[in-house]
Amino acid sequence: MNGSHHILSVLVENKFGVLTRVSGMFARRGFNIVSLAVSPTEDERYSRMTIVVDADSAPLEQVTKQLNKLIPVIKIAELSPVDAVERELMLVTVKATAEARSQITELASIFEARIDDVGYESITIMVAGRPDKLDAMTDLLAPFGIFDASHPATDLFAMGAPARLEALFAGDVPARFTELFADRGPEEQVMAQHVVSVAAASLLWPLGDQHLATRVHRIGMPSMLVWGADDAVVPVAVADRWPLDETVVLPDAGHMMEWDAPDAVAEVLGAFLGAT
Repeated sequence: MNGSHHILSVLVENKFGVLTRVSGMFARRGFNIVSLAVSPTEDERYSRMTIVVDADSAPLEQVTKQLNKLIPVIKIAELSPVDAVERELMLVTVKATAEARSQITELASIFEARIDDVGYESITIMVAGRPDKLDAMTDLLAPFGIFDASHPATDLFAMGAPARLEALFAGDVPARFTELFADRGPEEQVMAQHVVSVAAASLLWPLGDQHLATRVHRIGMPSMLVWGADDAVVPVAVADRWPLDETVVLPDAGHMMEWDAPDAVAEVLGAFLGAT
């Protein structure tokens, strides 16, 4: 875990709705949750939450202060990355041709991963370890074609409205986007932007059909995929999953590329439609 994250161990009452109250507090305050795990303790009256918080979204003191205001929270402790034992679990489905199966199996063995499922065109691998180990394995598997990863996109619902809005663009939120709400009061502007960004997030998280890539080959007409190079919601590496006729990655464009680079989008679409 790098220095931009806080790891918190939170002891809470083992009651219905506690998880909702804690996660709701993070969403309201705009604190970005990197990961959250809940487990029982030796005392059945309590549960333990291990929360990894993005340090850039809020100072540690502010996070703990807000958590302490919640009645079900009993105790909060920060875990030092040096002293804590941190492990992640990842399930990843990789495109596996007959020629590539032995390479993928050997790679899984090197990383002490387990082959969890084998299909006609894919292999599902389960691996546990430090985050840098999982990142390294993902990078080595990417050239084979990753069908499905356990966390392929940013969870926009874990963000507050301002952070969620900013994540949709490569740079600053375009002025022409905020001009849509210029005739409203400050509170209405925030609410309107929140509604727009939630609408976008509902189409992305969870991804509606992560196995669609296995059926794209049925498209009989020419097709093109346009992706923003700086997409902070769905990484550009995911574009490799889609076996279309042409893939164009636009520089200086985020998830809402039609706002970040409208002229570039129009140019590539015009060229593609003209050629077909």
